[in-house]
Order: sequence, then C-alpha cells, then structure tokens
Amino acid sequence: MAGSLEVKYTIDAESKQGGIHLQLYMTAAPDQYRPLAGLGFRLCHLAYQIGPDNHLHRGIVSRQTQNGLMAISDTAPPPIQDSTQLCREILRECTNRGFDGVHADFGTATTPDRIAFLEQLSPLLHRNSRKLFVSSAYGRHVPSAYVLINTALSGGTLRAMLSDAAYTFGRQRIAMDIERLRMDFLLPSPSGEGTALSQEAFEALYQECAPSVFFSHELCAKYFTYQKEGRTHFVLFDDADTIRFKLKLGTALELRYAFLLYSEVSDLAASLR
Repeated sequence: MAGSLEVKYTIDAESKQGGIHLQLYMTAAPDQYRPLAGLGFRLCHLAYQIGPDNHLHRGIVSRQTQNGLMAISDTAPPPIQDSTQLCREILRECTNRGFDGVHADFGTATTPDRIAFLEQLSPLLHRNSRKLFVSSAYGRHVPSAYVLINTALSGGTLRAMLSDAAYTFGRQRIAMDIERLRMDFLLPSPSGEGTALSQEAFEALYQECAPSVFFSHELCAKYFTYQKEGRTHFVLFDDADTIRFKLKLGTALELRYAFLLYSEVSDLAASLR
C-alpha cells in the first residue's frame, strides 16, 4: 500500500526465546487447505460441530485432515444433554486422526451445559496427552485448559492485556487469538466501538484517502485518520507487519500458542511463513 509504514524486525512463525516455542496454528476449513499446501502451517481443522443429537458431526474431510487440532464450531448450539458420550466421540476422532487436541471457542457467554461439557472433556484429553483450548469466558471453569485471549482492542495496550490475562489464568495457559482488525471509529469514541470494514470496503477507503499511515506500539496495529462530513474518523487495521509484531510480542512474553483464522488472513498467509 502506498504510504504504509514498514515495521522493521524479523520473526519466525515458530520462534524460540528462553527455551519457549511459540506454535502458530492456522484455523481453516477443508475447502481452504489447497492454498495453504506447502506453507507449513500447523492446522486447526474447522470441520466439526456439535449436532442437535448431541453427537460430534464431521464435515467433508480429506486425508489432509490429520494432525493439528480439531476445531469445534458452536454457531447454533443445541443444549448438551450427554457430555460423556460426546467426549468419547471427540477423543476417538482425535486418536484416529492424530490431533494434538481440541479448539473449543464457545464465545463470550457461558452456559451451564457447556461448562459441564468442558469440565468433563478437559481431564479426558489431558489423561490422553492432548490439549484443550477454550475462550476466556470459560477459562476459570476449566483450569487445565489453555485460554484463548483475543488480541483485538481499541484502547490500552496489548502487552498489558496479555500480562493481565497471564496474571489471571497463569502465563503457561495463555494462547493468542489473533483477530485481524479493520475498524473505522468516529471520533470521539467514548464506547471504543467502531464499524468493522470488509477487505473490499477497507481497500476502497484506503485508495480514496491515500492516507499517511502510522504504527501504534501500544495496540500493535497500524492506523490512519480521515475527514468526512466535518467529522474525524480513525481507522485501525492489521497487515502482515502488525501480525508478525503481535507474534513477536507473544514470544517476548513467553507464550506458547497463537491462532490465526485463514478467512481473515488469506491474502497474507504466504508472507507469514
């Protein structure tokens, strides 16, 4: 992009500092595997969901659905009535496909049936040398699970947020959930809430404004401002530079895991390896 600010540093997707490796997972659906072939990402397979019958349902998968993690989507969740059977099905699928464990991001609102399910799944996976990753809302309820911390923020500092999460849950449990930012804020913005921009909308706005771009070390994101109808807008966004910077910060904080969603970074994937 014309006018963009280059952030200078080098970092590998799987980095080492003080004996701690930062393992980067790419969360992707089976129909997205082809463009990822040869890039060397460890995959988090977005191919599973909990069915209304309380059984584990698997989408159309190929031989490539091996190793990495099982990602369980929870977009239209039925109440879980039988955790025991569901947990057994998940462990069996992990064993058959050589998965490292399970990524179960059930969002920001907890439900009693999800808590009970995760409380039962976590020790079962742990006994079988497999990991469980849960959203921060469930972190206190599942003490043996890794906790996903979303990196998208519009105020404060990312370092402080990750440090606070490490204090709350334990540094060894923290995993970075790197959400790609493209947000437009109308200033002043006391609520800190902006309007999400699609890739097409962001690129059109960028071309129209041809702005000067700056880097925020506090937010680990780039930004620019523009005027419209006498009001000031503040646009916060991520690109390959800022995502690598977030990975560098995770390495510096000795975190072990980070996640990217392929649908958000498909245009950047090759440059992140």
